Parts: sequence; structure tokens; C-alpha cells
Amino acid sequence: SEAYANYLSQQGARIDGMIAMDMISHIALPGGAIDSVSLRLYASGNGDQGGTASPSRNLQRYLKWVGEAYADMDIFQMVIFAATDRPGRGSDHISFSNAGYAALRVIERNEDLAYQHNANDLPQYLSPTYARRIARCTFGGLLTMLMAPPPPPAPLVEQIAPDRVRVTIPDAVALPAGQRFLMTRREYTNNYFDVIVDLDTARVHEFMVTPGPVYAFSVSRVNTDNLPSPFSTETTIWVLDADGPPTPIPGRCCAPPARSLNAGRGPC
Repeated sequence: SEAYANYLSQQGARIDGMIAMDMISHIALPGGAIDSVSLRLYASGNGDQGGTASPSRNLQRYLKWVGEAYADMDIFQMVIFAATDRPGRGSDHISFSNAGYAALRVIERNEDLAYQHNANDLPQYLSPTYARRIARCTFGGLLTMLMAPPPPPAPLVEQIAPDRVRVTIPDAVALPAGQRFLMTRREYTNNYFDVIVDLDTARVHEFMVTPGPVYAFSVSRVNTDNLPSPFSTETTIWVLDADGPPTPIPGRCCAPPARSLNAGRGPC
């Protein structure tokens, strides 16, 4: 995978994201506990001081928010882990994130080393139903990303009061007829979106904030099929009280289909 990722980089290939589905069928822990209703998402924080705004972490949030809508059960969850992988373990997504691409690993929630890479690694110890569920979520998210519009540029952000921030999408950002904007806010240290607002065709929104934390804001375009693009690169701001000016902080971010938007599923 390292050779392939480096080759693609040398060729200047366009890679919007890489998803490694590595171990997606085991549901039992060594003690017998079963989990067939969640999976784990791992991604690198490379290129980001806080670890939450890297391209790979942005892809994590997008896949969770979009992918859960395609599960065959309402309680299924894609759980974000703020780590490249499990301690001492790894997969092919690491090579791609090291090459500068957004990349993540999709993996079962329960794993048992006694059934990995040895003579016990047999079909009878796997759950085809669980593997199908993970595949639905992963490929549903991937296809949404492929059929959605490209992400818009980052928004403009200004603090207008100690407890309020105005986020603006410049007029130069195109919005084809019938499409609409989404806007998200999260505290910089949070793995998930805190708030997602459907702006329709509006370009300005004011968010309530608390002085002290750093906040990150981004936008998405939703097409006429109700498919949202990945979110834009994030614009971040350190929200201060009246005694000091806000301080912009560089950041990045990467955003669900009709079921998620209408049913309120996902981290929002």
C-alpha cells in the first residue's frame, strides 16, 4: 500500500478519499460479548495540531454522518476513534494518509486475536449479516460522496459578540438552481459535528458560542437529489470575551442523504 500510495502521489492522481475495509465480520469478544450493531472508524490526525481537523478525520465525520443512513437497522452506529489505529496495529489507510490523502479504516467493533491470521480464521466464526451491514454503510457513504457536488470553498467567520459568531458563504461560491447549503459548527476538540444547519439558499448564519474554546465551521452543497457534498475546509476561530480580539486558527474539514437529513440521524 505504501508503494501504491506513493506511486499515485508521484503521478499526481486525484484521490478524494481512501477507505480500507479491514476485518469487518467478527462480532464476539474473547469473553463472549457480542456487538453486531456498531463498527469503528480509525483515521490519522496527520497535519493537524489538535488531531481533529486533518483531511482523514474530516472523511471520518463525513462517512459516519452519511453512512449510518444506509444501515438496515436504526440503532446501528459508526463510532469515531481519534486514533490512527489500535495500539501497535495498522492497515493500508496509514500509507495513504502519510502520502497526504484523506484515508480511514473501517473495522469490526469486537475482535479476537485468537481468530486472526491463524488456523482459526475460518468462515464459521464470522457473521455475514454483520459484514453486509458494514458494507451497506461504507458503500452508501462512498456512493453519496461520488454523486454529490464538489465541496465548496471554506466560509468566512467573524466574532460579532462575546457569545455569537457570524459565518458567511461568499457570493462568489456557486449554488446551482435547486441546490442548497448546509453549515456545520463544532468545538475544535470534538470528533463529531455539534450543529448542522440547513440554510437553503441563505449565505449567512449566526451561531451561539461560548467564549474560550476554538470553534470550526464549514459548509456543504446539497444537490437536487438531496445528496450532500463533503464539507469544505474548515475555518476556525478562537472565541474570546470582550477583552481581546478573536484569533483565526488554520484548520481543515471534509458531510447525509435524505434519510439522515429528514430523520435527524447522525451526530447532529
